[in-house]
Amino acid sequence: MFKRRALIIILIAISAIILVLTIMFLGDPFILHPELRNVKKPTLNLEKIPRLILAFYYPWYGTPDGPTGFWRHWDEGGHNPNTLRDGRKDLGATDYPVNGPYDSKDESIITWHFKLAEEAGLDGFIVSWWGFEKFEDEVFRLILKTSEEVNTSIKLTVYYEIIRGVRDEVIKDIEQILRDYGSREAFLKVQGYPVIFIYSRALQQLGYRDWDYVVRKVRYDGFKVLLIADSFDERAAEIFDGIHTYNPVGILHRGESLKDTYINARRVADKHGVIFLATTLPGYDDIHVRQPGLAYPRRNGSTYKETWEAVYESNADWVLICSWNEWHEGSEIEPSLEHRDLYLNITADNARRFKGHQGGSSI
Repeated sequence: MFKRRALIIILIAISAIILVLTIMFLGDPFILHPELRNVKKPTLNLEKIPRLILAFYYPWYGTPDGPTGFWRHWDEGGHNPNTLRDGRKDLGATDYPVNGPYDSKDESIITWHFKLAEEAGLDGFIVSWWGFEKFEDEVFRLILKTSEEVNTSIKLTVYYEIIRGVRDEVIKDIEQILRDYGSREAFLKVQGYPVIFIYSRALQQLGYRDWDYVVRKVRYDGFKVLLIADSFDERAAEIFDGIHTYNPVGILHRGESLKDTYINARRVADKHGVIFLATTLPGYDDIHVRQPGLAYPRRNGSTYKETWEAVYESNADWVLICSWNEWHEGSEIEPSLEHRDLYLNITADNARRFKGHQGGSSI
């Protein structure tokens, strides 16, 4: 019996030593960097925060006769835009762009998008971003340049989509985004802080523990930023400056109450003093590019209007639109041959209502 107890004690001691060494060398950020414990989130004046309407924007399209020089993304899901189907180019898209497939590097298209967005009452685009020197980063730089040249009111930020490396690489990415883009006139800022959105995939790739370290380290390094997480989890509200969901189609498809989901998220945001963002959706259909895929009907604008009602009932601080131009998933509000400008008109009506009765102010 004595030998057995001694063996157990020895094993416990060895385990404790291994744990300490693991923490020392692999990293508990607060043991390695105790100074980060005192890094605090910005204190926002939520009563005076502007009521913003932002749309998720996809800068990944290319055409052979455009600046890109080849088909990009329009051939998603094995489609061939060089062939015709029912008299139209065979696109990896649910609906058909009103003027046909376009190139994201075409400055005339970018300018047109700005014009449409302004007329619909939008304040900005959250631009899908996949890393420096990637195609989407090249387009983001072009969009920033164009926005400043045409003096649009539309502000821009990035949707940090994916992590390519370890925790320190994420810190480098965010700090470089802030250095390269954060001070630009066209970059979205609120109460003096540049705003960056973090997609759920990037959250999951790193995990909340490491994201807590990343957020604190970026601020410790002297960078001002508001980071908005694609999650309604309590932990996300503790770490980040705002919470949102990219796409509520799963909630709708399961028959759950979007209003109740948003009201619960509102409570989480209020508890932690962060921004609450509610997402609207015109409809969803990705069966043209995925198998088996998922479809949720637009119902001639009724789905979109109902998701806007969930915004009002949950008293959201900001509204997100999924999406401006995610043509693969059929969630776009950009004009199509099928729907024309119906969804821009609905957006404009609700933009006036949202900013009117909630006392919104400009950025």
